[in-house]
This record gives sequence, C-alpha cells and structure tokens, in this order.
Amino acid sequence: METHDDREIYGVGVEESVDNLLEFGKRVKYQRERMGMSQQELAQLLGYKSRSSINKIELGKNDVAQSTIQKLADALDTTPAYLMGWAIDAEHLVDDIQSGRTTAVEDMFRTYGIKHNIRSVRQIEDKVALLYYNTVDQHSTINILDIIETVVNLDRNDIAKIRQVIHAYLHADPPIKEIVDTALKPYKPEDFSDIV
Repeated sequence: METHDDREIYGVGVEESVDNLLEFGKRVKYQRERMGMSQQELAQLLGYKSRSSINKIELGKNDVAQSTIQKLADALDTTPAYLMGWAIDAEHLVDDIQSGRTTAVEDMFRTYGIKHNIRSVRQIEDKVALLYYNTVDQHSTINILDIIETVVNLDRNDIAKIRQVIHAYLHADPPIKEIVDTALKPYKPEDFSDIV
C-alpha cells in the first residue's frame, strides 16, 4: 500500500485525496461496526496478517488499491460506490423514507449533486421501489414530472406503447416529425390535466 503523501491519488490533489481517504476510512469503519466485525476479523477476510492495515485504512492513512476496495465492499456487504462516497447507504435511505424524515432526500441531493445520476430498483414486499435521480434543465422539470405522474399508474402494455411512441418520434425522419408536430399544435398542456 502506498501512503497518500507519495503521489497524487485518482487525479485529485493531495489535500482532496486526504479528505477522500478519511471519508473512505469512516465508511469502512461504519460498515465493519454495523456488521459486528472486529478489525482483526476484517483483516483476516482480506488476507492481512494483522489488524493494523485495517486500522490505517479506517484512519485514512493508507491509499487503497481498486482491487482492495472491491474486496472490502464484498467483505462488508456493501458496494465500492458506497465506500468511495459515490452512493448513499440504501438501507438508511429506506429507513428515512419510511419514517418520513427529510434527511434521506437531503442526503441524495448532497451525495449526487448535479454531476451524478442513479437508477435503482428494489423489491419491497409485493411492490418494486424505483429510485431515479437525475438533474434536468429547469424548463423541462414540470413536463418530466407530468409524464411520470401520467404513466406511473398505467398498465405495462400502455407504458410499452408510450415508450414505443416516444422512441419512434425521436428516431423519425424530419417529415414524419413535422406531421406529428402539426397534429399536436391544437392541443395545449392543460388539455391533458384530466389524465394525471
């Protein structure tokens, strides 16, 4: 393992990389303690001779190879994205949503910001939860929300047809698009308010 003082890490400056290593270490420690695992037990799972390597990782003193990040994630029953701070802890997100706490939403905004997006599906009892996060142009927001609210309660056959229409329009030649645009001109957005 290289120490963070030896080089620039993942294309970021040393100061930022030190912060990243500290945050990475905190996540490793949190997951390890959450699983009731000692540093020695985690060290053994990763093939280290002593707990000191895990201790250094948790304190942010050692750079961690990509292969080790994957091994840590597997041993700690999480993802490399979570350990690297690129994803939120889904279990806590579900707890927050179920309890009505807004911290889950705030964590998503803080975690993903404007540079990242996520599409995730999870089976919860007899339903499937869909988590979709993306940043969009501010002028498109209302239309996107209207589309989601319109299709979310349709049956899967109608949703498949709508998807087909959208894809057909996006891939149509200009004369076909012009025909569709002309056909839609008499309609105003408020004409569709009864659908939502």
